[in-house]
Amino acid sequence: MTNWKIIAIFFAGTVVMITLLQIQGHPLIGPGTPSGIVSLELSNSKSQTAFIVNSWKAEHQWNTARSNILLDFLFIPFYGFFLYSLCGYFCVQQPEPWQRAGMLLAFGSLVAMALDVFENILMLLSLHGIISGFGTFITFLFSSLKFSLIFLALVYIFLSAIFLLMKKLFAKETN
Repeated sequence: MTNWKIIAIFFAGTVVMITLLQIQGHPLIGPGTPSGIVSLELSNSKSQTAFIVNSWKAEHQWNTARSNILLDFLFIPFYGFFLYSLCGYFCVQQPEPWQRAGMLLAFGSLVAMALDVFENILMLLSLHGIISGFGTFITFLFSSLKFSLIFLALVYIFLSAIFLLMKKLFAKETN
């Protein structure tokens, strides 16, 4: 049985944290960082990472970047368990390959959470001046994998919701 109150809490927390992260992290958006903290997440070279960190230091945004990453640690359980719960909810109502895909994507949401934690740790190291090509590559890799898993979970949830709605509508029409 689905506990919609828990899913609602995870959803509300996700929305609140996204809003808070956007507002708090808005000063990080600039010419070299059009996506704010995401620009650092998806930085794919040591020089690009150094440029972003140095520009935030020069603009006195280092504390803003650090706070945004620390807030992200609070965001991780909300979005992760929200996606996990919804993928799990929809997968039990689907026939086989969709059911298996939902199960994999539910666990993929947990993997995305772990990737986000390690990515945040690596970004904090970069902010503290520990910048390397390997660290930048791993941060980029973890971030890319995280975003891919989140995107796939969202697509699965969206398509499953449509299919479930259509199934219910067709069931009403045949009765």
